Amino acid sequence: MAKLDILTLRSRFVANAPTGVLVLYPNAPTTNPKPDAPFIRFSMGPMSSTRDNMGPNPRELTIGRVHLGIFVPRQAGDAEALELADACAAIFRNWRWQSGADFLTCGTPDVQPIDNEPDWYQVKISVPWESLHQY
Repeated sequence: MAKLDILTLRSRFVANAPTGVLVLYPNAPTTNPKPDAPFIRFSMGPMSSTRDNMGPNPRELTIGRVHLGIFVPRQAGDAEALELADACAAIFRNWRWQSGADFLTCGTPDVQPIDNEPDWYQVKISVPWESLHQY
């Protein structure tokens, strides 16, 4: 079920990501960001699953997080980073997906500006999600 969850969330982001901004994904071919252009780092956080019921139709409840790192060249200021963060957070904010008895839902994203890199201004986004799959 983890594969379905990851692919569903990644597909949602790919279909709605800000245009013209490089997105880096884990385990993808390495692409070096341009030093004068923003980029986004997409990853999935730790996931944990548990059996939801013991009846004849068992279900698996999984919780996890989508993590996005928005990076904008420091000299550009924070406005572009915050605009990209708002656009990315909106992609997942309270979004729901359902296919038959399976569903996935996202909660409210946490947005946190980070100011600790010499060349980049960064905003981190963490989106909680949960899924329920019948197996």
